[in-house]
Amino acid sequence: MDENKFLNYITGLPNINYFNDYVKNFKEFFAVMVLNLDNFRVVNNNYGFNVGNELLLKVSKKLLKILKEELIIHIGGDEFIILLREKRQKRQIESLAKRILKELSKPFKVFDVNIDIISGSLGIAFVENSLEEAVKMADDAMRYI
Repeated sequence: MDENKFLNYITGLPNINYFNDYVKNFKEFFAVMVLNLDNFRVVNNNYGFNVGNELLLKVSKKLLKILKEELIIHIGGDEFIILLREKRQKRQIESLAKRILKELSKPFKVFDVNIDIISGSLGIAFVENSLEEAVKMADDAMRYI
């Protein structure tokens, strides 16, 4: 089996193929976060895809540092799914989400470019029935303003 088909080539994180395969053998998770990088298209348009790709790598590393034991999936473009394994209280999850958004709003140094226009949109859902349904609910929550 080609393991590379399960990794995002830019970030090295598990990708949408991994997620789709994983859902078939769903293991219990407590909550799901869907994260989207705001203004990412502006970075690609203004600075090029090399800068955008390096920014995605830096964002991924930052997420891994914050979410040490959680499963982070880069589903493509500027979107990520975070599966929270550990059972937490609602306020702990909200605090974690705020920390992620705060860290993403800090400037990133990419090559010789200071990028200070990135922020994040994040939705959270608790897994009750299916993981796929929870991801859709978290995505809907992320888009709700």
